Amino acid sequence: MLSTIKRWITENQLTSFFLLAFGYTWLFQILVVLLASSKADKLAFYIPSIYGPTISALTICLILGGFSRLSEFLRRSLFRRVSLLWYLVALLGIAVLLVLIRITHGYLFPTIPVDPVQLPSPIFNLFTGYLIGLFFGPFGEELGWRGFALPLLQKRMNALAASLLLGVIWWAWHLPQLLLPELRWAVGGMPILLYLLMMVPGSILATWLFNNTNGSVLLTILFHGSLNYTMGLLGFNSPYFIILVIAFLWVATILITIIYGPKNLSRRGINFSNRS
Repeated sequence: MLSTIKRWITENQLTSFFLLAFGYTWLFQILVVLLASSKADKLAFYIPSIYGPTISALTICLILGGFSRLSEFLRRSLFRRVSLLWYLVALLGIAVLLVLIRITHGYLFPTIPVDPVQLPSPIFNLFTGYLIGLFFGPFGEELGWRGFALPLLQKRMNALAASLLLGVIWWAWHLPQLLLPELRWAVGGMPILLYLLMMVPGSILATWLFNNTNGSVLLTILFHGSLNYTMGLLGFNSPYFIILVIAFLWVATILITIIYGPKNLSRRGINFSNRS
């Protein structure tokens, strides 16, 4: 029986990953709705739920190759040598984009006031808040989405197609948070279609980072964290804010696709023969 299960997982790694990631996360989030009454209980149930993709990737690595495969997966995902420039892109790229969005909003809608940026005080809290935020989403997801699923998808299709497909799957994984009133706080109450339109270009940008850093999941974790954190820090109350964010993300991804090419979203060839 166990050998049959292992053989099926070996032959269907992507399917196994997605089934486990969705099943784990959705089960926990259903428990939030059914069992949690207080805000503290809801958070206690919710936090483990967001680790579905990462736990799925690590579990499949253990099943297929034991601790040696697991350690190799973590090593190549988190400990790649990467140029400082790409760290700056991952950490500050979205922040620069949001600053440009605030400036653009001022020109397009001068009569709509924009809230001033409220930086944490002391400024040290800016960095600690970002680091803590990495464990509330990025670490729970990226080892699965980009570390495990993306290389397998890119063996079957080009980088752009893989990014588009993974972006839709990434969005679908968030459906309980988008549809259940008890969980909508986790996605800022965003409408379901607008969230899809934001997730897909985010997926393309994450692939671009991943492919240009020789498969560094750490960089996509930092990028994901920057997206979450700076959206909260530099966002503002305007009915046009999310529309502008989505428009700028799509412009950025279209330009990157034109410059780097849809095949690899990178100027160099990508070899995923030894990944996952």
